[in-house]
Amino acid sequence: MNASHPGFRALPTAGERLVAALYDLAARDDRAALAALRSSLQDLARAHLAYPLVLRHLPRDVGRDYEDACLLVAGLFGIHPTPIAGAPLGVALRTMASRASGAGLERRCEALLQCAPRDLRAHLRPLVRLARSLAVPLDYLRLLEDVRHWGHPAGWVQRRLAGELWAGGAPSTTDDAQESCP
Repeated sequence: MNASHPGFRALPTAGERLVAALYDLAARDDRAALAALRSSLQDLARAHLAYPLVLRHLPRDVGRDYEDACLLVAGLFGIHPTPIAGAPLGVALRTMASRASGAGLERRCEALLQCAPRDLRAHLRPLVRLARSLAVPLDYLRLLEDVRHWGHPAGWVQRRLAGELWAGGAPSTTDDAQESCP
């Protein structure tokens, strides 16, 4: 059977399996597991609490960077568990900015976009807490992909997030469209 066959269904990726398991934890309201995920974010000495909840959904040879991304996103999920997928991070940040007052969120977003991959935990944790307090659900599969590719030299993840957050609200005019054409 090939991908063009109408009955073809691709097997879920490791990330899809993990995120589905996380959504299941939220749907079942598994408080012990969610607490373990939250605790795993506090410091590296507690990271082991998330291992059985996360690593069982990943292939053995997935690589350390991918495991780290999965552990981070699972810990963030523990802070703000939702039983269904929400918005991509940039869209969620835009929604949060419309509900929160002050320039603090904008500064946090700018700091996030400038941070190195090793600093994502410190920048994402307070933003996910704010999303929880404002009841803004997140798309954790997309967040996992963003975290995985955060360090790409082209910075395409950061540019997409910035576009989702700050892209102009006014629709383009015919003149704008013509100016962008070669």
